[in-house]
Amino acid sequence: MSSATPLFAVKTVVIDAGHGGKDPGAIGLNKTQEKDVALAVALDLGKRIKETYPDVKVIYTRSTDVFIPLVERANIANKSKADLFISIHCNSATNRTATGSSTYVLGLHKTEDNLEVAKRENAVIELEDNVDKNYDFNPNTPEGHIIMSMKQNAFLDQSIDIAARIETELSGATQNTHKSRGVKQAGFFVLYKTSMPSLLAEIGFISNPTEEKYLASKAGQNEIATGIFNAFVSYKSAIEKGAKPIASTETVAKSDDIKDTAASKIPEANTPPKKAKNTDDAETKATESKPIVTKEEVAKSKANTSNGTITKPTEVKAATSNGSNVKSQTKQTNSTSNGTSNVQSEYVFFVQLLASAKPLSAYPKLKEVFVNIEVEKLPNGVNRFMAGKFSSYKDAEKLLPKAVANGYPDAFIIAYKKGVRLNVNETKALK
Repeated sequence: MSSATPLFAVKTVVIDAGHGGKDPGAIGLNKTQEKDVALAVALDLGKRIKETYPDVKVIYTRSTDVFIPLVERANIANKSKADLFISIHCNSATNRTATGSSTYVLGLHKTEDNLEVAKRENAVIELEDNVDKNYDFNPNTPEGHIIMSMKQNAFLDQSIDIAARIETELSGATQNTHKSRGVKQAGFFVLYKTSMPSLLAEIGFISNPTEEKYLASKAGQNEIATGIFNAFVSYKSAIEKGAKPIASTETVAKSDDIKDTAASKIPEANTPPKKAKNTDDAETKATESKPIVTKEEVAKSKANTSNGTITKPTEVKAATSNGSNVKSQTKQTNSTSNGTSNVQSEYVFFVQLLASAKPLSAYPKLKEVFVNIEVEKLPNGVNRFMAGKFSSYKDAEKLLPKAVANGYPDAFIIAYKKGVRLNVNETKALK
């Protein structure tokens, strides 16, 4: 396929400036408000994208100091059929020395730190009207956080990919010395409700007086916008060329929140920023979970991939309901309309229904509705539940309507090549 017709192109971007209006967000010791910093960075970022890519449509959830409900922010992205959702926020902690950026994607919050960040950002619903009408569960209850963190969709790999690029750029392009806290997962409502690659960037700690000053300054906001923009440039270039992501759900699978990450090279941005010198000596003493992807790991990978090649992913074998794995499940089966076909080819296609920490026994409906259920057990405790086993994308596609009709609207097709899970773009290329 030619580069002129990429499988996935970034044509519409929704930039979400957190908080606004009657919701100031976190407030620093010097009275800097999170809503103002987020808006300034969002507008700067959008301007850069518009100027560099006139064909890319940029949509703001807010461009002025107004209050926008969480559900409406997600609705704006979904209605515009956006290809990317970027939500910008500032972090806050009782520990005034805490510093640095973290970029979040939707997923399991394995530590209290991640959970508290999500709870703080979701708390805005307390200021909203018609809460009962807009939300079918309370995002701030323990049950609500479990519901959101368990959702997995077709865009998680891409979300992790651009999040890793953002963290690398922010830690290298900003003049303050805070270190990247990495890419993390937690249950944010705006990420839960969006149906495209999505991330939430906590660009720095407004609770740290030194970092607050930086975040409030025009120079600081400019550098942060530059870093996110450069990440966008490299992500757009890579995704439209069909390159493997620098980080993915396989990164999560190989980790224990999260370590032993092997990220691939980040392509250089077309217009890289001029790196500023580090001038702030503040060091963070706050403790957080290990990130999915760290700056050091990406830098190490870049040094090992100077020729631009992409690191081959580690083979992940899916443990099936009968105890074997995807790689070995290539024997011929009878073709049926309910979810099996001849699987003698090197590619095996499945319809992923959901991901959950619960065992298969917790979902008796799966075995009742689908003939063949595969369970891939990941080291981080999450199980992927997949239906069918097909030799072609087209055959797997026939099962999607049934999955949706039976309560799995986020079901998607995924392929394995000799037991190695492909990403969504690679799977679509096999149509």
